[in-house]
Amino acid sequence: MADLSLDFQFKSPINKVWNALTHSDTLTQWVMENNFKPIVGHKCQFWNKEMELVVNCEVLVVEEPHTLSYTWIGGPIDTIVTWTLKEEGEITHLHLEHTGFEEQGEAYNGAKYGWAYKVEELQRVLEGKSAVQKGGHNLANFTEFLQGIDHETHKERTEQIFNWITEKYPKLETGIKWKQPMFTDHGTFIIGFSVSKKHLSVAPEQVAISHVEEDIQKAGYEYTKEIIRIPWNREVDYELLEKMIDFNIWDKANCTTFWRK
Repeated sequence: MADLSLDFQFKSPINKVWNALTHSDTLTQWVMENNFKPIVGHKCQFWNKEMELVVNCEVLVVEEPHTLSYTWIGGPIDTIVTWTLKEEGEITHLHLEHTGFEEQGEAYNGAKYGWAYKVEELQRVLEGKSAVQKGGHNLANFTEFLQGIDHETHKERTEQIFNWITEKYPKLETGIKWKQPMFTDHGTFIIGFSVSKKHLSVAPEQVAISHVEEDIQKAGYEYTKEIIRIPWNREVDYELLEKMIDFNIWDKANCTTFWRK
């Protein structure tokens, strides 16, 4: 058997963190849609319709505001999730025990990364930040940019691309720099975007464009040393985007600066 143990800290009162762990509406914001109730014996579900994912739960322990435990059963796993909270001064310590994995395999690693990502979403919820979400992923940093796109179809296309990236690369961070939405990894630039009336511009840095130049030509997009232009009336080549992002994540794994030098 393999058990997962993770620790987190929040500059929020313990009761606020407890409420985020136990209130169904708040759980929806950082975990998934659900019908959870903090009542021992209550049977409930968490679900994501887009991913066709359903997790069955039964509440085992409710000791407000310090301990919450419930089963977490779905797909190949039959496990138990236990949250333990402790307040020290202005800091709330949150400890997670996710037990019952058969081994440290795919399910274990998926839970380890998945909870770490979900708790990042919890941090945003505790800070009161709203989000543009699809499939449970957060695009809060891009909200103002997306709202500034006047053409509704262009806005939908851009949001679709952003959601695709966050679904496929949930570890990437989002942010706005020089009025452009960007995805970064450990503080280094991975890919950025801008919009105009005729096209969406993609900027992965010159090295990445050189790496996939033949693929850009096959896709039929216009490009320069720094940007690729995807016309609004053309399909998005997601395989090309994937190649550029994969290359930058790999090539800049040890990069300590925002741009390549």
